[in-house]
Amino acid sequence: MTDLDLRNNQISDIGVLQSLTQLTHLDLNNNQISDIGVLQSLTQLTNLNLSNNQISDIGVLQSLTQLTYLDLSNNQISDLSPLLTHYKKGVRIYVDDNPLVSPPLEIVKQGDEAIIRWLEEYATNDNLPLQQAKLLILGAGGVGKTSLMHKLCNPNSSLPAQAATTVGITVVTQPVVYTIEGSEYTLYIWDFGGQDVYHPTHQFFLTKNSVYVLMEDGREKKTDFYYWLQVQELLADDSPLFVLQNIRNKSRSPIPINELKAKFGNIKEYFELDLSEVTDTHKGFAAMVAELQTKLKNLPHIGELWPRKRYEIREALLNKKNEQYISLKQYRQLCNKHNYPETERQNDLLQQLHFLGVVLHFANEPFLQDIVITDPQWATDAVYAILDHTEKHYEKKGHFTYNDLCTVWHKDCYEGKFPQLLALMEKFELSFPLPDAPHTYITPLLLPDDKPIYDWDTANSLQLRYTYDFMPKGILARLIVRKHELIKDHLFWKRGVVLHYLNTEAQVTEDYEGKNLSVSIKGSEAKGLMYEISREIDRINSTYHFSEHIRAIKRVPCSCATCKTAKEPHFYNYEELKGRQTRGKQTIECKNPPYDDVNVQMLLDDSGVEGQTRLGGNAISIFISYAQEDHEHLQTLKDHLSSLTRQSKITVWDDQKILAGKDWNKEIEQHLQNAVVVVLLISSDFLSNDHIMDEEIPIIMQKHNNGDLVIPIVVRDCNWEWEEQLAKIQAVNGGKALNSEADKDTAFAAAARQIKEAIANLSN
Repeated sequence: MTDLDLRNNQISDIGVLQSLTQLTHLDLNNNQISDIGVLQSLTQLTNLNLSNNQISDIGVLQSLTQLTYLDLSNNQISDLSPLLTHYKKGVRIYVDDNPLVSPPLEIVKQGDEAIIRWLEEYATNDNLPLQQAKLLILGAGGVGKTSLMHKLCNPNSSLPAQAATTVGITVVTQPVVYTIEGSEYTLYIWDFGGQDVYHPTHQFFLTKNSVYVLMEDGREKKTDFYYWLQVQELLADDSPLFVLQNIRNKSRSPIPINELKAKFGNIKEYFELDLSEVTDTHKGFAAMVAELQTKLKNLPHIGELWPRKRYEIREALLNKKNEQYISLKQYRQLCNKHNYPETERQNDLLQQLHFLGVVLHFANEPFLQDIVITDPQWATDAVYAILDHTEKHYEKKGHFTYNDLCTVWHKDCYEGKFPQLLALMEKFELSFPLPDAPHTYITPLLLPDDKPIYDWDTANSLQLRYTYDFMPKGILARLIVRKHELIKDHLFWKRGVVLHYLNTEAQVTEDYEGKNLSVSIKGSEAKGLMYEISREIDRINSTYHFSEHIRAIKRVPCSCATCKTAKEPHFYNYEELKGRQTRGKQTIECKNPPYDDVNVQMLLDDSGVEGQTRLGGNAISIFISYAQEDHEHLQTLKDHLSSLTRQSKITVWDDQKILAGKDWNKEIEQHLQNAVVVVLLISSDFLSNDHIMDEEIPIIMQKHNNGDLVIPIVVRDCNWEWEEQLAKIQAVNGGKALNSEADKDTAFAAAARQIKEAIANLSN
């Protein structure tokens, strides 16, 4: 026997497999296995699926030297060290949904090469335990969050003035250090402003592996518990949370704590304290701190062993917090000083520290890639200050200008950093530049509620709807920032936007009270535009921890004869339709009279969200970025792709298609933004072309980061790998220059085949 499939059973003991030494393919997915020691005798295995079990010890897998595929998803594995040899050999390994400690999850997210580098350092055994975490204090404005922050730092401190209100976020400069069972643990305290305007930005700071306190004022009910508990669960997953009622003048607000605990498993403890009475001898406060320490000590990442050099560089960066930011060059010098010279390892560490919130660094963003922000509060203070300024000046209607920036960012610490801070606001999806009004910016969160006057009838339009059990604030605002280049004639407001592409228009509206997002599209490119919009909304939704408890449901409209022309058709759950399709169910009943049966495949095809039709028609649109000096290579590649073009599988666009009288820059940007695939013809002229590197590459890298397909082809030998942002993307022909091949046609034909394969995977 060479192949054995035992998935989806209740197996816990696999000792009987010991004699099956000729097995090459073994599937044990979805069982109850914890001990896999018997596998050491199955040395011929090449494909092994152990996902969805209870495995924690994977040391035995070191002996399986023939493996090419290994799935360990959804187990109890914390240490991937036994897999180092497999990673180096290029084994396809899947480790999603494991409580990983070595390497940490933020390293695993960077890919196999980063995992290898981490494990190689970890193997030196010169490691230090990480015993630091964040405490985030949540709640409405004026409930005493800042007072709690003061008392946690020093129980004998005086409370801040009643009128003082947190603007944005305050991070305690000096963290609290607790000694627990003889070891020191450091707690960084974050105090969040409770005003509504700040809520949509919390998505960037409410992280997993933190401790949370949700506060209420005993005198008056201010905090919307259901909002905060749901947003904490969406953003922080299963991080522990305490509820604290600040008793003032003996007044208490009724809090249904048992009911809340039943609905929200993150709630661990409930406390009532009068913070004005707290001192270092206050028993109630001491009891709360003791519980905080317990939860701190038991956070999944506490005790993570860090390679010493990485740990030391982390500490050195924390000591540079008062400098606000350093250059990327200074960061590399700091790494070199700690005998950590390899650029790839430096990049791994920088990205890890960004994930952890120690620093902010955006490797592929114009204006941001060359600085490392060592004091995130310096940046967030600036962001919140301009939001606060714009909100207070209602007449600005969500607009702010360069003059406003000069007014708000007048401190010396912001001098010369306006472009970086504006880029950060756009990266945080808080604002975007108005293209036809120089130095004017839009903050969608602060736009007026009033809808502009224009005609729109949803009947006979292609529709889509997202419904939410709980709708995080700011989803539409984030969509507006992401797709602002498609906005039609300034038609945007707080709860809606109209987008335009060629002869097609889309209206996207948010009903926050009704907890839904609606899309309506008309025009010949309706399906292509629907795919683009739905894909972007799906990406935004994926940044939250939606679950069966708190759902985000994509709904597609019925296309029966009755619903096709109805203003309000029946909507089906998209995932349920996909489930019926998988099970071979051909039809589903419409819920509107006369209750026709509708073909499931037709519903999926008609919806536009499947992506069979992209912008530009049925074909997948390809944008080719190249230098004029490589025109001959451009034409050669297009010749090799011509059969795909004739079959309408692809459309190829390059700047030769710009018509006389058209705005050259706008044409390039629009087609680049709307392309599904971007091909780069890299040469020394490409790398030295200012327009390509300054205008096109930032957009291309953003598309790459968002999951779009970017395919580099080195057409002439050059030091392209020196461009760090490009070197991260897998190039055709392994990055070897095509002009170095003896037969140019053979080289370009191979490149075209690789493009075809990549596009086929994209279509699937």
